[in-house]
Amino acid sequence: MYRPLRCLVVDDSALYRKVVRDVLAAIPGVEVVGIATDGARAVEQIEALRPDLVTLDLEMPRLDGIGVLKELQRKQIDVAAIMVSAFTASGAKTTTEALSLGAFDFILKPTTNSLDESILQLRHDLAPKVNAARLRGLAAPSARTAPALRTAIPARPAASKPRLPNLRPEIVAIGVSTGGPQALTQLLPKLPANFPTPIVVVQHMPPMFTKSLADDLDKRCQLRVSEGTQGQPLRRGEIIIAPGGRMMRVVKQPAGATIQLTDDPPERNCKPSADFLFRSVASGYGARALAVVLTGMGDDGTLGAKQIKSAGGMVLAQDEASCVVYGMPKSIVENNLADEVLPLNQIADHLGAIADYLIEGRLAKLVKQAGCASYVDFARKVRVDARLKNDVVDAITTNETLWFRDNTPFDALRYKIFPELIDAKAGSLFPKKFRVWSAACSTGQEAYSIAMAFADVVPDFESWDLQIYGTDISPAAVAQAQRGVYNELEVNRGLDQKYRGAYFVKSAGGWGVNDVLKRRCRFEVRNLLKPFTNVGTFDLIFCRNVAIYFTPTDRKSLFQRLGQTLNRGGWLFTGSGESLMDLGPNWAPKQHCRAVCYQPNGCNGVATLKR
Repeated sequence: MYRPLRCLVVDDSALYRKVVRDVLAAIPGVEVVGIATDGARAVEQIEALRPDLVTLDLEMPRLDGIGVLKELQRKQIDVAAIMVSAFTASGAKTTTEALSLGAFDFILKPTTNSLDESILQLRHDLAPKVNAARLRGLAAPSARTAPALRTAIPARPAASKPRLPNLRPEIVAIGVSTGGPQALTQLLPKLPANFPTPIVVVQHMPPMFTKSLADDLDKRCQLRVSEGTQGQPLRRGEIIIAPGGRMMRVVKQPAGATIQLTDDPPERNCKPSADFLFRSVASGYGARALAVVLTGMGDDGTLGAKQIKSAGGMVLAQDEASCVVYGMPKSIVENNLADEVLPLNQIADHLGAIADYLIEGRLAKLVKQAGCASYVDFARKVRVDARLKNDVVDAITTNETLWFRDNTPFDALRYKIFPELIDAKAGSLFPKKFRVWSAACSTGQEAYSIAMAFADVVPDFESWDLQIYGTDISPAAVAQAQRGVYNELEVNRGLDQKYRGAYFVKSAGGWGVNDVLKRRCRFEVRNLLKPFTNVGTFDLIFCRNVAIYFTPTDRKSLFQRLGQTLNRGGWLFTGSGESLMDLGPNWAPKQHCRAVCYQPNGCNGVATLKR
């Protein structure tokens, strides 16, 4: 038999002490072992009685609730504290501070004048949190009992070694509940100032409290933190907290992504809801979405995480050992949705790795190999050593790719772009000639994927003069693209079995692209910052996820020159997080199959194509 959860009630109001004590005593498996009328007496009682759980008023004489928490930290006393807070702006601010100091959770003081209604509200709010504390294993078994209660819960998976996602995420979405403010306080301040994506957060809290949480985190973090507002744009390196009592979604449009707040009903009794947010992130960002599910009761976030996984995104879950309540992450793990299960401190490192492009570390290795005493000496040597220059290019470029990367552009090709181009070219001089430029092709998967998507559309693929020109700044990447041979890991990243069977040949060296595709693709090294000489014109250009590394001036120049190489009616695809709207009226955005693509302004569809 398990011993009861031992509770101490701390409040300077005799009425609240009695009400809270009666509510706790009515919960099965709970024993109220004492009461305290102020913070100083509470610390003495906690030291003497060693309760498992304390209900702690925030505003008390002699020593307030914050002071009690600090004393417990100083004395290294481990006890779960549920704060009892007033529903006011000052109460929200103090509660946020208490949660960041390690309080287990909080409840609001009833605002009704009816004693019966107050008791009902306290029972409704307090019982689930007390039970969550019990499930957390705070109550140790007596000497005669069976194993502790937590052994009835499936064994948690061991924390896994962090790894990077298949694609660099363009958004991070976090869902968190009980224990969240403390977890966010540990996690978010560790992220670097150059963090390259927006971060959106659902923390289960009432109105005012989320604003207080955002303000508190903003003071602690290198990144800007704010409570979400209607129409607020998502910017890299900014954190947006969903406001309490509202549903928050991300709406992605050609002009950029914004926050939309709604009064949709709660989901799983949560408003804001992680599921609601995650679904919108999956819809807008697909494979470039990263969801993080942290400590909390219940299973909010699981359904939304399923959609993110279905779209090709990645899901991280906090491990049980570092959770205040292993509920939301547990549901992620039990539904086989977690790509990684990590302690809280490793999640910060993992997210930080997204921002760390490892350039300095990679160059440091080359500096050492070159025998240079400093980066200045190394730079001088690079200017006169072509081989070393190529090594530097390979070190600082990402070469991150996979087959049918992001999916949505290829759906747009199959169902919209290619059919329209084919119809438009029917009466031209060369009705079966198509030229495509994969302008940052990496190791070739994008170019070959475009060829396979075209073959999906035309029944007589081999009769078409499809010319795909793949370029990349990395000589090593281009060399692999020219070989067209990929190892087992590379060929399994996004390549459906039907394509492997139709277009690849297995050999001792790996999986090789067959001649049907290979003779249609030509690869060479090219620096996009330099003039486009002898490239010709194209019906379609893919230039994805490369301009984000350019200065605004170079970026504007790049897209101006790309526009000059497009045939009339041609299309340009950029990365899902890259918008051309800031370049003025030169480009007209179009949306097909959830993919955003562009045509030079003044181009009336695909009526005619210059040859």
